[in-house]
Amino acid sequence: LRVLQVASGRQIGPEISRAQFGALSWAPDSSQLFFHRMQALKKGMPETDKYQRSTAVVMKPGAGEAGLRVLLRAGDSAARNGGVNVPVTEFPFVDVQPDGRAIAYVYDGVSPEFRAYHSTLAKIRAGRPAWQRLFDKDEGVTSLAVAGARAYVLTHQGAPRYKLLGGALEGFALARAELLVPEAERVLTGIAAAKDALYLEAREGNVERLYRVAHRSGAQPEAVTLAVVGSVSLGAFEAQQDGGLLELESWNRARQIYALGADGRLANTGLQPAGPFDAPADVAATEVLVKSHDGAMVPMSIIHRAGTPLDGRNPTILYGYASYGITEEPFFSLSRLAWMERGGVFAVANPRGSSVFGKQWHTDGQKARKPNTWRDFIACAEHLVKQGWTQPSRLAIWGGSAGGILVGMAMVERPDLFGVVIPEVGSLDLVRAETTPNGVPNIPEFGTRTIEAEFRGLLAMSTYHQIKDGTAYPAVMFTHGVNDPRVEVWNTTKTTERVM
Repeated sequence: LRVLQVASGRQIGPEISRAQFGALSWAPDSSQLFFHRMQALKKGMPETDKYQRSTAVVMKPGAGEAGLRVLLRAGDSAARNGGVNVPVTEFPFVDVQPDGRAIAYVYDGVSPEFRAYHSTLAKIRAGRPAWQRLFDKDEGVTSLAVAGARAYVLTHQGAPRYKLLGGALEGFALARAELLVPEAERVLTGIAAAKDALYLEAREGNVERLYRVAHRSGAQPEAVTLAVVGSVSLGAFEAQQDGGLLELESWNRARQIYALGADGRLANTGLQPAGPFDAPADVAATEVLVKSHDGAMVPMSIIHRAGTPLDGRNPTILYGYASYGITEEPFFSLSRLAWMERGGVFAVANPRGSSVFGKQWHTDGQKARKPNTWRDFIACAEHLVKQGWTQPSRLAIWGGSAGGILVGMAMVERPDLFGVVIPEVGSLDLVRAETTPNGVPNIPEFGTRTIEAEFRGLLAMSTYHQIKDGTAYPAVMFTHGVNDPRVEVWNTTKTTERVM
């Protein structure tokens, strides 16, 4: 972490190490900087401690190591943390609002759900934060927005496609909060608070919409007309200002940054100048639902040049991830454009393990149910072949990190279906994952080898252990970084040797 003076570009104070996750928050008067810091691994400590016992700290800009003050420490008792429960393997962050309110967040590092507490900057500075609980992790909250004395949350508790609740920040409890937007067919994905209203992202099919909900009881969501239909990213919104900044992009439109006014009008800020290739007129997206092995309908987007012949001859890449509830929203890519200029087709699938259809879609791709992810993916590949987009010898599958599970296991189960497999920094040996620094934080998503049922799930999703001797596997291009902080490089090197 380096602190720079904006006007001069000069660095203020020394560099601060172990600030990998940042979580930066400034006091309103810029006199203090709050951030997250990992513990120092001392001689003799196991590497698996790297992401444990981390801290939320505060310092005066330029103060350096000696000026750091620990506010929350993972593994300390709630009493020592001012009432905040931070398990040893989880991560505490402190965010100070412009009006001096403070929110403490506690994440496990892989789950979208979190714990939250509130206090004030004045109490923190006095050394008596007296954090008050807003909700616990098991209450299914994945988004929180604070507007003055009110709190808004998205939760999947009793609502797999999410509902919006709101209430007074002081004494907030989900059980007493007002239901503002009930669960419906669309999936609620994000919220941001502005002075004029609360803004709400919702996924409808494979695209996202934006709604405005006024700060009053009984207010109904009003649709905001967007300049680009694809994905929406709520950028800069503050409870002291009307409207805010948001980003829009799609499969065939590059990201642009828009200012949204309280009247619902959008204006392109010009902060992201449009390039000559940012809006190709001849690129189209075909959206399909594919029936998987058990009847589940899996969404897939096929991006291609208009008029692409369905003759089975198109070189095609099928991409997926399918972990942590992360959904592949429409995104623009110049490298994908280059691929299509050479006659290629690019498909993106959202198998179970993502949350394209809400929380249940995510949990149906976890632990013992992880096979759903690659079998959904296989079904999508079969659809591309059956419909004439491509043929197995011209079909490549690509997935990175946890997406390595997806493509590795698809290869193992259906080596005849693919011409090329690309595991990028792939998680390929899940049985040994807990021996690595990032393995312990991933237990909530994939499971632990210390519980028999979960060990069997890990073994079933571990590409390295499922490779069979004497099998003709497709061509595989392994890529990895020797110092990758999340996935150890031996996942790739040992699997390379095994598959040859």
